[in-house]
Amino acid sequence: MSNPFRRFVRRMTLYGVLILFCALPASAERLADTIYVAGNGDLYPLEYYANGQYQGAFPELLEAISTETGLEFVYLPPQEGVTQQERARNRQAELISCVVRTQAWSGVEEAAFTKALYTVPLEDGTSAEVCFVLTGLFPEKQAEQFLAALERHAPAAPAALQPEDLNAPTPTGVILGAAAALGALGALLIWWIYRRKEVPERHVVDEPLLCGNLDTLDPIARPLWYLALFRVRDVSAIRESLTGWIRPTCMPAVLNDGEAALLFTVPGEEQAAALVRNAAAGLCAESASLLALRDCPLPASALLACARRACGLAAGREETVLICSGPVMEDLIQHEMLRRQLRTALEQDQFELYLQPIVRAEDGVPVGAKALSRWDHPSLGFLTPDRFIQLIREMELETEFDRCQLRRVCRELARWCEAGREDLRLHYNISCQSLSVPGAAGQIRELLAEYALPPQALALEITGESLKDQPQILETLRQLHQMQIHLALEHFGVGAAGEEALRLSLFDVVKLDASLLRNAREPAGELRLRETLALAHTGGAKAVCEGVETAADAALVRALGCEMMQGYDCYRPMPQREARRLLLGQAPACVNPTK
Repeated sequence: MSNPFRRFVRRMTLYGVLILFCALPASAERLADTIYVAGNGDLYPLEYYANGQYQGAFPELLEAISTETGLEFVYLPPQEGVTQQERARNRQAELISCVVRTQAWSGVEEAAFTKALYTVPLEDGTSAEVCFVLTGLFPEKQAEQFLAALERHAPAAPAALQPEDLNAPTPTGVILGAAAALGALGALLIWWIYRRKEVPERHVVDEPLLCGNLDTLDPIARPLWYLALFRVRDVSAIRESLTGWIRPTCMPAVLNDGEAALLFTVPGEEQAAALVRNAAAGLCAESASLLALRDCPLPASALLACARRACGLAAGREETVLICSGPVMEDLIQHEMLRRQLRTALEQDQFELYLQPIVRAEDGVPVGAKALSRWDHPSLGFLTPDRFIQLIREMELETEFDRCQLRRVCRELARWCEAGREDLRLHYNISCQSLSVPGAAGQIRELLAEYALPPQALALEITGESLKDQPQILETLRQLHQMQIHLALEHFGVGAAGEEALRLSLFDVVKLDASLLRNAREPAGELRLRETLALAHTGGAKAVCEGVETAADAALVRALGCEMMQGYDCYRPMPQREARRLLLGQAPACVNPTK
């Protein structure tokens, strides 16, 4: 006989003796203080069966009551195909745990619902109470003890649980049969553990495991849970710091470098917020966010995306922790919804162009326009770039987006040229990602040739900041400049990067940032605007002043000698057809036709 087999036989013998010993009642007094419980193994996290034990908030509460009263609560092992109702009807249990009040408990004699411990929303918009049920078998004296202790302990947050093994006595009426069944079950369990040579342990999980736990939360229990995300400075200490949060009602996770998460349940939002603030302080988090799952019915990956964006928002606020509720939560959900729909929108060509005319300062005559993108969303209508441009960058879809929109720009320019207006120029803000692609200049040349367009009809806008340490972009700009495509330096006057870019002598147009004109309403700001305009003219480029909002702004721009201007006092962005009629002289060239 092999040594492993002998060890297994010895273990089988020992556990068999223990099981038979525990199956026999020690005394009538012991049985009198023993309360048999029919548990709910499927209502995670309130009560669930895992690793051979009942776990969750309800077992924690019973353990606290047991410590105070001396009552021994013994969970009946789950039995496939046998419901809690049937166990109560068969007089196997004195207490039915984690009962959803909407369930029917027919056949249970003298059943009494106790005080509700949780209220959970249902899919139909109503709510259900989750509570204990005492059957007619519950001894009167012990019932008084139980209800009194329950009243004291129920309002408190569930304590950390250290579950005990469930090798417990069974009801007297079925001792012998159950002993044999338990012996067989115990043997199989021991052999399974022996073959695996390890017992699963609770630990700090990673992102895939966290997402798996999020997606498998019971629909009824899910609204009770919260997700917190932390951006942590000291990444080396994350895992060690999180081990103190391991408990049945709190699941910590390390997501990636510098990120930690907590999936947890507490009675209310105030307790959740307090827990997250304490955790953020303990982790020395740079920022943190808190999402209530009842407010965010999204899959795990989307929830994490919302939490990450909320952390980014929190970083720009005075308070480290951002509690996501109300409008903030609505914005996060909509942002994530748009992110998931963006690729489909590109495939289905849901983006259109709006045009904002650029006018000659001296007389207000349009000399071209700025192309602005709009997302024609199927349910939300036309969305402005502030709703989707950042998403395009995050998903690295800029090149694909620019390709689609540049084709629209060329089609519009072709209509202008057919009408004999080759003097008009259409501006488009192209991304750095598109310019950094090898052969980008050649692709733009081919697109212009496809529509038989003169190169100077197109103006590509780029910021000076984006040129830092970008040799490929600079090379592309030189090639475009040699092709006589107009280049416009956008947001000039903000930071030193624009001045550095101006020295490259590649730009035909300089667009003064709108903040310069806003600040020019004060003497110091006006001086700054004059100096910036003079600097823009040093390289021989023409200037466009952005952000012209009032008649006073327009008068100042003309007085300073700026060649062109753009803003709401001139024209607002308008659909292509409307702008085309204006630019081609098919509609009156009045100032600000929207007023």
